[in-house]
Amino acid sequence: MTDNGDSPDRPPYRPPAFASTDARSDAGSSAFPWLLFLIVLLPLGLLMLGVAAYVGHARIDAMIAVERANTGIAVGVVSGRLNDELRVPVRHLQALAGELPVRSAITSAEPGAAGLDAAFLSLMERNPNYDQVRWLDAGGRERVRLQREGGQVQRVASVALQDKSDRPYFREAIRLEAGEMYVSPLDLNIEHGRIEEPYKPMLRVATPVDDAEGVRRGLLIINVLAQPILDAAEGSLGSSGNPVTLLNADGYSLRSPEPEQDFGFMFGRSERFATRHAGIWAQTANAPAGQVEDAEGLWTWRRISLASTAGKMLSGTAPEFIALTQVPAARLAQQRHEVWLAVGSITAALLLVHSLLSLALAFALAGRARAETGAALAREQALAAVRLQAAQTRYRSVVEGNINGLLVVGPDGRIDLVNPALARMFGYTVEDLRGRSIDELLPAAMRTRHVAEREHYMQVPSGRTMGSGRDL
Repeated sequence: MTDNGDSPDRPPYRPPAFASTDARSDAGSSAFPWLLFLIVLLPLGLLMLGVAAYVGHARIDAMIAVERANTGIAVGVVSGRLNDELRVPVRHLQALAGELPVRSAITSAEPGAAGLDAAFLSLMERNPNYDQVRWLDAGGRERVRLQREGGQVQRVASVALQDKSDRPYFREAIRLEAGEMYVSPLDLNIEHGRIEEPYKPMLRVATPVDDAEGVRRGLLIINVLAQPILDAAEGSLGSSGNPVTLLNADGYSLRSPEPEQDFGFMFGRSERFATRHAGIWAQTANAPAGQVEDAEGLWTWRRISLASTAGKMLSGTAPEFIALTQVPAARLAQQRHEVWLAVGSITAALLLVHSLLSLALAFALAGRARAETGAALAREQALAAVRLQAAQTRYRSVVEGNINGLLVVGPDGRIDLVNPALARMFGYTVEDLRGRSIDELLPAAMRTRHVAEREHYMQVPSGRTMGSGRDL
């Protein structure tokens, strides 16, 4: 009888390695492929972030460049317009001083108003920005004065003429050489010792006049309304330009987005732009034009010198102005925020798409790896099965085909394995002996002793021929 050595009461033997390999395969199939996902995601993802940072900074630099260009243009336009506007009264006064009727009236042996009214009236009617045209004698007393009242040019009566000898513009201009020109600082007009209301921003252009013997006969003065000039300069920006602040040489605002701060020096106020923004004011003192960004925003300025505008003027007396504009820090921050929001949104969308594609690719690669691993395991299992079958064949040829009786006894004394030769020796079948106690094959008189010896042997096993030295 052929027997494979397996007990009908026991499950077939399976190699432990096969069971653990299957368990690993099942566990691997459900795990998230983190490593593959990161390997696919990170290189291109980091490249996207780098490109986004570069694009964001480039767009911000371009935005700042546009702001710099716009503010530079605005300041340049205002400066140019002021220069153009201020050239006109200087040329007019030079022409007026050279007119023969005017010179005759002023330099005659008995100076008087004859010939002056018509010349002054013609000049004022052609130039609505001229508020007054005057002749002051060498002592500072007004001799002839035409002024604009309610849109009409009127001659001021002799009793209303004033003494202007204490005014700074008279003291400065009366010292000039004949033919030289003086332009006063821009301030508010004063009449009878008080600031005229409503306020009139005023520039005064003056030139001394002498007779044929070189005797000083006084000054010719044009009072120029500065408000229309300032309005025209700002209006040249259109509606899209940044507001431009005009400062005098002492850092007081003459025209600004905060009118209540303008002409503070006329009211004895010490606070001014130069004190509120000392850092920027120091920058404007060091350069005739420039741009700088600080915590308050982007500043652009240009210095305007009327000495280069009016031509013949006493060196050092020409007023200077500073045209300045600011892009507030909050506006720049908002523009930067909008740039980063746009760049960030696009980058986030691209990263999301890239992440999903990376995830799909990672799972695909992981599935392919699992398939390859499964195929390798299947090959190993098939090879193991072939080896097991060969081992079983060898077992049958060694155990079942052996003519010597063979058996294997477990620790409990029961027969685990027996070959047909031994079963025939005792007159049993293989099935009859498997599972029975080895002691049943011994004579009854020896069973008790054999049990003790078998148990001792199991505790201290040694190699010897079975039954050697014993009478069986």
